[in-house]
Amino acid sequence: MSPDRGGPKGERRDLSALSEWVDELAEAFVSLASDIVVVIGRDGVVQHVVQRPSDRLAPWADEWVGRPWGESVSTVTRGKVEQLLEEVRSSGQGRRREVNHVNRDGLDIPVSYAAVQLGDDGPVLAVGRDLRAIAAIQQRFMDAQRELESDYWRARQADARYRILFEAATDAVVIVDPTNRSIIECNDATGTLFDLPLGEVIGREASFAFDRASRAAIEELINNALESGAQSEIGVRMAHSVTRASVAVTPIRIQGTRRIMMRVRRWQVGPSTELDEAIARLLNQSEDSVAVTDSSGRILIGNRAFLRIVRVSTEDEVRGRYLADWVAIEDGDFAGLAARIRERAVMRRLPASVVRSDSRVAPLEVSATALTEDDQERICFTFHTTSPVAGEEPLDALLEQCSALADRLGKDSFGALSAEIEQIARGFLVRSAVARAGGDATSAASTLGITVAELEEMLRPRESSG
Repeated sequence: MSPDRGGPKGERRDLSALSEWVDELAEAFVSLASDIVVVIGRDGVVQHVVQRPSDRLAPWADEWVGRPWGESVSTVTRGKVEQLLEEVRSSGQGRRREVNHVNRDGLDIPVSYAAVQLGDDGPVLAVGRDLRAIAAIQQRFMDAQRELESDYWRARQADARYRILFEAATDAVVIVDPTNRSIIECNDATGTLFDLPLGEVIGREASFAFDRASRAAIEELINNALESGAQSEIGVRMAHSVTRASVAVTPIRIQGTRRIMMRVRRWQVGPSTELDEAIARLLNQSEDSVAVTDSSGRILIGNRAFLRIVRVSTEDEVRGRYLADWVAIEDGDFAGLAARIRERAVMRRLPASVVRSDSRVAPLEVSATALTEDDQERICFTFHTTSPVAGEEPLDALLEQCSALADRLGKDSFGALSAEIEQIARGFLVRSAVARAGGDATSAASTLGITVAELEEMLRPRESSG
């Protein structure tokens, strides 16, 4: 019997004549237009499976033969198999349905099946197409859509955070156009720090309010931030004043447009925390030469002994400047040194040198320790003189001895103090002469115009009358 090709629309066609060639038809479908064909008996049991030989969708599919077709798919899509078989048995063909086969790794393989039955009692041909490529495209589309939505909300949140920071910040906050470096927006604190009405700040170049030496550094800071995408910070000096400040630059996006946010903060001129104040009280009582810096190496505290080493008169001359302006530590840059100090807590006797305000260089040894309290980090440096430039060590001792004598004013008679000062001064001159003579007592005595015996007598320790 040949299949009926001319029946009314919707009438079931009799394809039973093709049932004896079901395996050949399965091979033909796979070679022409599908990825897999499953031949199923009237009882729903798989009789035969045909796949593309070069690219088998389910290499283990031969194991389906002799088992119900529904067992080859995931539990979630098993109902679709039953619906497809029920439909094809009632009408001779079943519309396309998507099911998932589960591979041996537990991963789903999506396949779209259409089915046709070869006669009322004949086998069913389920013709399948691999949907993994389509599913991958759909997944990428969904991922991209979620990413776009996430980016949108991140941008909205970033704009909100920027606006809150901009309006509430007590530091000067300046928004800069990265294309021409002009200021396009600033907060009220900017006008206060720059000492200008806000209308005179807008449109100016980002670095206009800083001294000439700082402007090139700010330009480089902006370039680095644009290239790296990370925040950077440097110390600068304001124009037409001695005010020092820190400038932090961060690349941001405002309503989808790239901008530079520049935060300017005036450096405080004194200890700013309880920790700093406690350290300052202790160090000013210490006879050791000590300086305390923040984590970037800026000096917060320098005691009187440290000021004598670098040859400056007041702490204001060192506070806010970098320790490296005076002290060169031979064990690497400050960032690496600070990291090692944090790791070990204490580092002792590092070789270093000090460049004093009079440009004289003297060797030092430096010990350092990390001091932390909550989120405050400080590094305490103690300096030990080693082999000084000739005459330098005696001069330090002379100053300290004279300072000690001044503390005794009103307690001892002026005559006694004068005699002791004379003795100290004579000892200083003798030790200086010996140092310049390289330790040769005869040469030193000749320089002073005294005998070696007199020189040795002057160098002999004496008990203080105080």
